[in-house]
Amino acid sequence: AGAAALADALESEFEFRFLVGVISVMADKDGAGMLAALDLAERTPREDVRTRALGNVRRAGLNATRLVAQLLELARLDHAEHAALETVDLAVMARTLRDNWPGIEISEHQPVAVLARASWLEQAVGNLIENARRYGGNDVVIRIELNGPTLQVIDNGPGVAPEVLPRLGERFFRPAGQKRSGSGIGLSIVRRMVELCGGSLRFVSPPGQGLTVSMTFRSATAFNADRQPS
Repeated sequence: AGAAALADALESEFEFRFLVGVISVMADKDGAGMLAALDLAERTPREDVRTRALGNVRRAGLNATRLVAQLLELARLDHAEHAALETVDLAVMARTLRDNWPGIEISEHQPVAVLARASWLEQAVGNLIENARRYGGNDVVIRIELNGPTLQVIDNGPGVAPEVLPRLGERFFRPAGQKRSGSGIGLSIVRRMVELCGGSLRFVSPPGQGLTVSMTFRSATAFNADRQPS
């Protein structure tokens, strides 16, 4: 069912075959690791080894499932030429994200109305929080700040090298030597969602000061004022 939906979302058979090829290549490592772990679980007489091996199978399966879901989401976004936007209060969204992601810090703000799609914004910030937790280390602190129509996700992790920063958001980009699991798709989904809302995305990483991701949207107040008859 997932493959059929993906095929329907794409504009050509060539694009579909390309993505299937990408899935196959990117799944090679997890697939080989899964088979090796299953083989070990079947052969070992030790219960602790079997438990660890089956845990590796589960993690590989979750990674593969997440990859397919991300590719499907990206294909749907690529197929969308425009988005039906709505007025979203960034202050309310920040509080919702804090409630959904325990441990996230926010500063209380007055209402800030922007043009966006609430479900996309929530998913985009969720992707950024997942990235910060995956690559920021066990003690990473993540906070959400608002600056007018800009929502920022800020972490105090190791940050990003200057030569890598301009490539964040490229599809399938993974920095050389990156040991953490990932597909290089999450940030490209964030970028596409923000673009479809008519917004912009910016990455800043001062040396030793973590990563700040800023999403800037159009002000709903200014937009509605412009549409009022003179």
